[in-house]
Amino acid sequence: MADKIATGSLTTLNAQKYINQLCKHWSHKAGAVIDETEGKIAFDTGNHLDLEPSPDQLEILASTDSDGDLEHWKTVVEAHLKRFAFREDFDLKWRS
Repeated sequence: MADKIATGSLTTLNAQKYINQLCKHWSHKAGAVIDETEGKIAFDTGNHLDLEPSPDQLEILASTDSDGDLEHWKTVVEAHLKRFAFREDFDLKWRS
């Protein structure tokens, strides 16, 4: 069975900042790679996150393995981003 995948976008001028924060926050629990064009986080549980900044958006690809709980994973990602973006009007839009 294939991985479960959801994509989302957050309108923000701080996409790279949030990528850095998420990757650093989860680096002690997961494999995290950051550069100026993207961030990638991979947990042993099968949850993955690919993050790509643009001047006014943070593009997110959240995935789980076939046995994973994608809705819960999206909730976890959103809660962490909401904490980091508390100074902004937070409006993360998911597309499954």
